[in-house]
Amino acid sequence: MGNKVFLDTNILLDILSSERSNSQDTRGLLLRYGDEKAKFVFNDLSLNTLYYIGSKTDRNTTFNFMKDITFNNPLFEVYYTKERDLKKIYNYMDKSTNADFEDLLQYAAAKNSGCSVIITNDKNFPKLDIPLIRTNPNIEDYFPNNSDTYISI
Repeated sequence: MGNKVFLDTNILLDILSSERSNSQDTRGLLLRYGDEKAKFVFNDLSLNTLYYIGSKTDRNTTFNFMKDITFNNPLFEVYYTKERDLKKIYNYMDKSTNADFEDLLQYAAAKNSGCSVIITNDKNFPKLDIPLIRTNPNIEDYFPNNSDTYISI
């Protein structure tokens, strides 16, 4: 298996619903990563949001999609949030008053599962030490460079 690629919740929603504005671009990018034998990682806490939003349109499709990516699809891996993640996030948030809790949960999952990149369309996702790839053409990708002071939680 190749690199691990972290999928933010908004990307999972793009996969679930072809009616979302970035769905086609998201699916195309994931196919390219799939061709490179990437493993797609997501945070277990994304399932709650996925169900909440997806079930408003189609409960059965949403529920089956969730079961598939959690248990039945070898291309996907679930990262389960741990107590140590929460401690690090709380410590980071004590020092950074504008930090977003949910984004830091996603970042910790990507970092601790060994992902080389995060795919997200959250324009405010923290720019730390993992590259951010966007499928929304209106949001720039982010690539930390060697001169950056790497910040992580």
